[in-house]
Amino acid sequence: MLITYSIQSGTAKFLKALKDSKDAGSDNNLIGQFGVGFYSAFLFADRVIVSTKSPKSDKQYVWEGEANASSYTIREETEADKLIPRGTRLTLYLKIL
Repeated sequence: MLITYSIQSGTAKFLKALKDSKDAGSDNNLIGQFGVGFYSAFLFADRVIVSTKSPKSDKQYVWEGEANASSYTIREETEADKLIPRGTRLTLYLKIL
């Protein structure tokens, strides 16, 4: 089963809001929690693909990893039908139980 979901990255907006807040120094470690949530995808997915493109760049990059693998790949997307205008597409290949 293939499920694809496209989202817009809000990291830059989050960091600006954090910087603008009066207690900016107290929650800077929140961005590290993204990694914990991201890698938890492997609890229910055999394979994870993250495609991301900045609106300020012509290039789109793809991170791909598999559960229990000791490495991952990062590449530039070259297939026209897989290009996104901006943001991030997260594709999970769910484990079959």
